[in-house]
Amino acid sequence: MCTFTLGTHCEQGDAFYRHLDGNEDILISAASRVVIPEGFYHGLGINNILGIDFLGNVNSTHRDRNPYSGIGGSSSILRGLGRGGVAYLCLKSTHRTPEGETRSSIFPFLPKGTGISMIGSDLMGTRDGARFYLVTENGVAQINARDQHRFIRSLISVAHPDYREDLAERAYKEYRVRI
Repeated sequence: MCTFTLGTHCEQGDAFYRHLDGNEDILISAASRVVIPEGFYHGLGINNILGIDFLGNVNSTHRDRNPYSGIGGSSSILRGLGRGGVAYLCLKSTHRTPEGETRSSIFPFLPKGTGISMIGSDLMGTRDGARFYLVTENGVAQINARDQHRFIRSLISVAHPDYREDLAERAYKEYRVRI
């Protein structure tokens, strides 16, 4: 079930679209029909995000006041997946600021003015055996069914190695979490 798909125009891309064409196992529909929590009970969801903080707040819409995506339905999807589903939140562990500086996409607190797409309780308040994972190029960490200390440790474990020490120091300073 999805609202859109995208493939490349090459031999593999053509196979991708042939797989979609007439496939009864795939539903492509308007977001107003697809992005409802009930549609994701006991399902699987993969969402791209742009940032996450130690409180579990997630940003998936813009970075440094620059829009990347619409509001979308990520919070509705996660609420549905919270009932026995599996969610993968995919995050590039670093990004460039408008000034050209590289920084971590995992924060003690999301930067001032950052929109919050999902609040921490959406990630941590799951049931029925749901599993939520944060995926970066540095690993995979389960982020639900954790107290705040274990949640913060999980985030730092998949952060870019260049930023782990600083994040560990901030975890202790802000929350008294030792890594």
